[in-house]
Amino acid sequence: TGENGAQVWTRNYKGKNKPAQSITSRKQFSGPTGLEEMLGYGLGMTLKLHTEDNAVLFTSEQFFLTLFGRRVYLPAAFTPGHLIISHIDLGNGVFCFGMSLKHRLFGQLVNQNVLFTDA
Repeated sequence: TGENGAQVWTRNYKGKNKPAQSITSRKQFSGPTGLEEMLGYGLGMTLKLHTEDNAVLFTSEQFFLTLFGRRVYLPAAFTPGHLIISHIDLGNGVFCFGMSLKHRLFGQLVNQNVLFTDA
């Protein structure tokens, strides 16, 4: 848990013959939708949360930059695109983490699904 009740998520990725990469983000209960993810360097996004079948879905609403203590919302043309994160319960301690990022001009930029098991 981070400051102000935020939850800090760190993911470590190690590819074959590639150096390890660590990605950290912070989810917090604030903003116009009540849930935000801070990605670093002042970049963040407001999220909508909903469920569908056995999935929890986080959908990006607006991206913003925090500069000198002020929040500036980015026009859609200057954002990475529409992001959907899914956590799907597959049963027996297995879940699928999915990430889809689609840009309105460049199309599908990321489409990732990874299976995890409880330790």
